[in-house]
This record gives sequence, structure tokens and C-alpha cells, in this order.
Amino acid sequence: MSEISAKIRTIIERIPISQDIEGEITYYLTKLGEKDAHAVRSSATAEDLPTASESGPYWVAF
Repeated sequence: MSEISAKIRTIIERIPISQDIEGEITYYLTKLGEKDAHAVRSSATAEDLPTASESGPYWVAF
């Protein structure tokens, strides 16, 4: 299973992120500092419904 997970991770990590989104994330992570870990995730309204299995895509930055 870890081999499949590694392949999925590689595919996701190769998806380009637009420079404006990357800039926003970098700005806020810099503003918040490096002391703590921060998660950035999608905020689509349907993700938090009781029938949804999980939140949308997210990044964890350390």
C-alpha cells in the first residue's frame, strides 16, 4: 500500500500551483512564522457536511 501512496503523492506534487496562489500561501506562512505547523485547505462548503467523507485537498507546511 505504501508504494501506491508514494505514486499518488508524486502525481499530486507534480501538479503545478499558480503563482498567485503560491504567493498568497507563502505570504501568510511567512506572516504566521515558522514556530508552528499550519495547514491550508480548500474551503468548499459541501466538504463539511455530515455526509461528506473528508475535507478537500490540503497542504501541510512545516
